[in-house]
Amino acid sequence: MNIIRIGIEQCGKHKDWTQIVNSAVMDAEDHTVIEFEKGTYYFSPKYAYEQHCYITNNDHSQKRIAFPILHKKGLTIDGNGSTFIFIGRILPFYISESKDIVIKHLEMDYKRPLYSQGKVLASDTDKVQLKIDSNKFPYHVVRNHFVFTGDGYESTYVHGMLEFDPIERKPVYGAKDNHVGGELKGHEIEEGVIEINHPFRKLPNVGNILTIKHERRFVPGIAIDHTEGIDLNQVTIRQAGTMGIVAQYSKDIQLDHIVVAVDEHSDRMVSTNADATHFVGCKGYLTITNSRFENQLDDALNVHGNYLDIEEILDEKTVIAKIGHFQQVGIFGLEKGTSIQILNRDSMLNHKVLPLQDKQIINNQYVKLMFEEPLDLAPDKAYSLEDMDAYPVLTFKNNIVRKNRARGILLTSRKPILIEGNTLTSEGTAIKISGDTNHWHESGPVGEVVIKNNYIACMNEDVWGKGIIDIDPEMVAFEAGKYYHDTILIEGNTIELWNRPLVYGQSFKKLSLMHNTFIKKLPESAITMDIKAYGEIIEEGSIYKLERSQDE
Repeated sequence: MNIIRIGIEQCGKHKDWTQIVNSAVMDAEDHTVIEFEKGTYYFSPKYAYEQHCYITNNDHSQKRIAFPILHKKGLTIDGNGSTFIFIGRILPFYISESKDIVIKHLEMDYKRPLYSQGKVLASDTDKVQLKIDSNKFPYHVVRNHFVFTGDGYESTYVHGMLEFDPIERKPVYGAKDNHVGGELKGHEIEEGVIEINHPFRKLPNVGNILTIKHERRFVPGIAIDHTEGIDLNQVTIRQAGTMGIVAQYSKDIQLDHIVVAVDEHSDRMVSTNADATHFVGCKGYLTITNSRFENQLDDALNVHGNYLDIEEILDEKTVIAKIGHFQQVGIFGLEKGTSIQILNRDSMLNHKVLPLQDKQIINNQYVKLMFEEPLDLAPDKAYSLEDMDAYPVLTFKNNIVRKNRARGILLTSRKPILIEGNTLTSEGTAIKISGDTNHWHESGPVGEVVIKNNYIACMNEDVWGKGIIDIDPEMVAFEAGKYYHDTILIEGNTIELWNRPLVYGQSFKKLSLMHNTFIKKLPESAITMDIKAYGEIIEEGSIYKLERSQDE
């Protein structure tokens, strides 16, 4: 075991640790521990290692990287309780084609968060006035639109805006997404006071905080690619430009005592600009325990595979397939010999399963796939395909999910899924079990899902989902007696039914509701809503309370 120690004195008066850390990481031999003296370390993109990265559900681009962990084996990064501050558009950790990597005992943050916020001073039709701290959230105005700036970059693009409660640091009750998708128009009234001119879906209330998401999906916190054996332990992520942690086509991942949340001593509202964690095409085990996910602008967890569309039939055994979403290009998986399911794109049901003989990548969007057996494809029908082996055994246990926009956890894996002992109180749907071939192309008909001994509630009204649990694969055609999802057991949970039904959805074989306690306002008949194309629903041993007890 080699040990490389990094201490405060090594940087002298320089406060940019990027080159020192780049060198230490890239020169490290197998089975090395890079150990930091406890302190605060700053990382700038100016002299950082750079490469083009394809990261799932992000925008591919040239990225400057603070910790480029490439082709490493047995490397440990031990922060010893240090704080790493990242400056500008720098990707903190990129782990690729490595094995047995440990990152532990550190906190990550950005000097200038990759979003902005301001206090609402006035609110009227199509215009809102904000008081904004231009030191923390710098901006200027050009030709009646806002330009948000950071160290070495500026952004004229605004994705959207969302109203937050400044005390609870979560979306206000009844909040709506205010999509922009381009320049945000307005002007500066005086220094630190701006007026936004935009048609709001719901005007924010005076005194609340309006958050402005003005970054595309450039820099997640920790990105993991084609790596086996990842252990993230006692890692806190205060801010990231997209996901906090994102992994693709990797195997055996463990997260323990992870925190994605704003610092309670700061005045920030937003932790990560997208999901707290996101896993695509991963195998082996995926275990997330004893962690807390708050304040992010999207879901706490998303686990899925990817559907590819069959674009062209070359012959009875050969097709060209296309990656369907622009933020998934460059990432194929599909190893030789893996089991491939061909499915009808409209019904999302199985057409044929067969092993992949070989593949030839054409470019970052198209791949040629060869099979030993005929595919039996009808030229007048649309088909997609998936890698049936690219799913993990998922355990999500003893975690807290709260105060975030959107849903709690999204589950699409063919392997066993256990959701146990968690507090799931997101603003929208707490648990979503879906799949689609029309937008994100997220695959994964579930086999066996066990949801037990959790406290579950939706804290907002009818936004970001329809039920507390949505089982809603997005097919447009159904076949009698055939279902997309298999078996889902909901057992021993305490579930609040104040503002939406328990289950909404379609196309599942069996749903069992066993010995749950429902704290309800809705009638018992509203346990399910608009369920269609299902096999059976079993309910047994339910307890109904009008209000929660003091110890809940």
